[in-house]
Amino acid sequence: MKKLLILPLLLALICLGIHTGAQAQIQFDRNDDVEYEFNFGGEEEEEGPKVINPFADKYKADLTAQKTEGTSLLPNFIYYFTFLRKPGAAPDDLNLYIFSPGTVTGCLSKEQAGLETVKIAPALQIKITEGQTSVDTETVRYFHYECKPETGMVEMQITLSKEQLAKDKINKLVLYSEAVGPFNDIMLDMQDDRINVESRLCDLSRFGLPTKGIPTTFTYWLYPENTMVLQTSSADSRDQKIRSEVLALARRRGLTPLEEIIPGFEKEHLNDNKLFVVDRAGRYKEELADPRNTFTLGQIQQSEMYFGAKGPYNKTVEIPVYARAPGIHE
Repeated sequence: MKKLLILPLLLALICLGIHTGAQAQIQFDRNDDVEYEFNFGGEEEEEGPKVINPFADKYKADLTAQKTEGTSLLPNFIYYFTFLRKPGAAPDDLNLYIFSPGTVTGCLSKEQAGLETVKIAPALQIKITEGQTSVDTETVRYFHYECKPETGMVEMQITLSKEQLAKDKINKLVLYSEAVGPFNDIMLDMQDDRINVESRLCDLSRFGLPTKGIPTTFTYWLYPENTMVLQTSSADSRDQKIRSEVLALARRRGLTPLEEIIPGFEKEHLNDNKLFVVDRAGRYKEELADPRNTFTLGQIQQSEMYFGAKGPYNKTVEIPVYARAPGIHE
């Protein structure tokens, strides 16, 4: 009897119809980008905003250099920088040199890169406009070039004044690229005789890059006018005896060791075999005017062992000491 009652009830429900009140559609494309559409009204609606996957490859920023007729080997946010001692610059000048490590050699035509500065105290934004390197790919190459081979590299430089930076209360340089925005912060701790520099790359992990901003620190020393570098070619100035002889010669010429003028002055390890002195009286000012000029300051005497027919013997020899202006990397 119960079975007979259930059957008509089911037939009645089927005839009346059951409206679920909701429909859902889920679509997946080949790139695993998930798009969702929900319609809870039970009626067809016009297509509206969709929830998308922001981590899909098609939404990632394109960090490659813009496609032009020129050649670029690296993305335009990979730059190195250093401070150079530009010849003839004032003692408090900061010569910022920015370059990309990718180079091309061959028959080239180069368009120089440029920099634009914007003061946003306490920072100075340096916007980089990348140059172009066009390569001749039409001429057939055999065993020689039909031109004078050149090396193409994206490079640019700008001279900043320590005095002006202090006046504008600038203590940070921000390197800026149109591709990724600000990508490198250069903190400047400016003192009377030095600038402590801390460089930190911005966190580029938002672009899927592993860079987390590891800091690099170094000290840029502000040399007094008429600073000189002394060095010998046939003796190692790292030897204490040789160093003492060179220092004594410098004092006889009226020169003062840089350590006595800038307390705490430290040289890089590559410059351990050099002695930095200052010509306060300006006696060698003309010789130092040309940064390519190297002149003999004097000689020191040193005993060296020789080997003759009767065996080894010592002989006193004169070793020249050369002087010049500091190089761009010293």
